[in-house]
Amino acid sequence: MSSRALQIRDAVVALLTTPPLTGIGAGGVSVDPDYAFAITDLPAVAVYLGDEQAPDRSLIGALDHRLTVTVRVISGGGDAFATGDAVLVQCFNRIMTDLTLGGMALDMTQQGTRRTRDLLEKPVAVTEMDFAADYRTATTSLEV
Repeated sequence: MSSRALQIRDAVVALLTTPPLTGIGAGGVSVDPDYAFAITDLPAVAVYLGDEQAPDRSLIGALDHRLTVTVRVISGGGDAFATGDAVLVQCFNRIMTDLTLGGMALDMTQQGTRRTRDLLEKPVAVTEMDFAADYRTATTSLEV
């Protein structure tokens, strides 16, 4: 079984793939922010894990964790940020409808948003939104 952190990432991916996001390219939603799409597949979405704070012991036998989950939207075209923004709004709305990810997390809260430009085969816009996922595990397991 995978760690609770990976289970949370997979739950976010599931929220963003079923039903498919409107306007998403053939690359769809992946867990690889750098290589899982072709430039012709844009816009594309990636969900990946960031840093995790040291766990707090809140209850006897339990640890509280906070994990950064990043949703990255890569888009191209004449107004790449606008194209990506429409997809990012859909992603945000879906995550906010299930803040516990079906009981996987205690809470999901929005953190910062970053907007940058990059040059791949052509200019693209990259918008990243971070979420803090709070979750609890047993002191003897990272899975549950």
